[in-house]
Amino acid sequence: MKRRRFLAVATLSTSLLAGCESNPDTETDEDTTTQTDTTRSTSTTTTAPADAEFVFGQPTYPADIAPGETFEIRTPVTNSGESAGSSTVSLALGETEHSKPVDLDPGETATLSFTIDGGLVAGTHPFTIQAGENGQAVRGDLEVGGEVPKLDHFIQTEGRNFVRDGEPFYFSGGNNDMVRRAPQWYVDRVFAEASDLGLTALRTWVYAGKCFVGACKGNNNKVLPEPADDGSDAVESLPPLNETVMRKLDYAIYKANETGVRLVLPLLSNTDSHTGITDFVHYTASASSHDDFYTDPNCRALYKEYVEAVLTRVNVFTGREYRNDPGIMMWELVNEPDLLDNDGATSIMQDWIEEMAPFIKSIDGNHLLSTGEIGYYEESRDKSLPGKSDQGMDFIENHQPDAIDAATFHMYLNKNGLLAEDEDGVPRWKTWVENHASDAHETLEKPLYAGEVAPSNDDGEFRVDRRDDDWKAQDEKRADKYREIFDEFLAHDVNGALNWTFMIPFDFATDPVDDPEQWNASVSVYPDDQFTWAVLQDYANTVNGLSSGSVDE
Repeated sequence: MKRRRFLAVATLSTSLLAGCESNPDTETDEDTTTQTDTTRSTSTTTTAPADAEFVFGQPTYPADIAPGETFEIRTPVTNSGESAGSSTVSLALGETEHSKPVDLDPGETATLSFTIDGGLVAGTHPFTIQAGENGQAVRGDLEVGGEVPKLDHFIQTEGRNFVRDGEPFYFSGGNNDMVRRAPQWYVDRVFAEASDLGLTALRTWVYAGKCFVGACKGNNNKVLPEPADDGSDAVESLPPLNETVMRKLDYAIYKANETGVRLVLPLLSNTDSHTGITDFVHYTASASSHDDFYTDPNCRALYKEYVEAVLTRVNVFTGREYRNDPGIMMWELVNEPDLLDNDGATSIMQDWIEEMAPFIKSIDGNHLLSTGEIGYYEESRDKSLPGKSDQGMDFIENHQPDAIDAATFHMYLNKNGLLAEDEDGVPRWKTWVENHASDAHETLEKPLYAGEVAPSNDDGEFRVDRRDDDWKAQDEKRADKYREIFDEFLAHDVNGALNWTFMIPFDFATDPVDDPEQWNASVSVYPDDQFTWAVLQDYANTVNGLSSGSVDE
């Protein structure tokens, strides 16, 4: 991290005693003069005798303060009186007040350091430092951040198209769940690589998850505290969102505005490995199983409470509520929602979607909304996949509500038998694309995007192991299949696609590394995967050419 120079506050109160300046040479050792910081909401009092008088020198703070950054305000304080004395020095900043005790002999100077723990948005923030309730005071203005980047337009829909500023908009991008739970240097590089490649979207999770990078390695950074699974943590109202975890999403949204790479954000996980629907079941005394999340009235109420907290959160880096930020392209209700114990009926999920989608739109009318689902059809439809009728989903019905703006599907060729061929020799995955595009555009009259797509996930023949001597040949084979998939998307006018996953190498400390033993996710695409990387770039260039208007806003 670069060393910072410190800037003296230019605006000082006239209540500062004239002629009483601190002498830097008289400052005592920082270990003994910097007091433990506390935050108070009440006023402070002084215990100094009448002939002990505390005056302040100029406060200092970093010259460049980024929104959301943690930093210190330091101020020298001198006892200019004739007797020893003590007092409480307070710093009032916004709605918070920090306080420190000070005890000085006559003529003694100490430097107090107040830690401002990352809560300031961009703008001017007046502060006051004062000794006791009626003692001397010094005032100044903190300037946080410069011009905050902001994209000009929300993405909208018109019929079967996404539109940007009234013109057709197609997008390409990738999934990167790490930007939601990684250090800023990692997030910076992901957005930079995506922008350089011509990508216009990244999909990541509101609900975060386990950290694999930097100082947070090993932490399961959940948006909400994990409740006990025995119901002992049942609540009527959710605890606050984890501020540290949410600030990571704040930063990703900030970078989206800076680079023009917008975010697609699933609100909740359908599993229990992150902040997911199982947590909401455990928070609810009346629910006990995964599927109860979609039926239990208390679970539904908690989901609404959670969603409203997310949508109305004020981003510490931009000063905007999420619902007013065009760096977000679209919300998704849940990542891959489905039912685990169901007889094939679709009414449970449909009822849930028809309640939650309008609720979200009532809070946030700016952003698009989709379901986040895989795209299964109800079993009576001839387009249904074998063995998937028990999951309670129906692609067409799920996307019919007016509050759902776009249809989505996921596709891994090694899953659901999609590599199998029909009697005419056509791979099932191509029919899967054609069916969803036709139903979205003609039946639903809405745009369609692939929320997750890859030749393989977890296993299968299109993975790349960079420890192998022939890993570049593996990458070339995968790239050929990606190109075939993207050609099929273009043939059926699929409006957007997000590969699984778009990554950069990392280690578990501070910097990217070259050793694939340290990263090497076999389904991910990295910058050194030259063949697949080039295919992603070619597809991005093609869909950007289909979009009207300038990519730069």
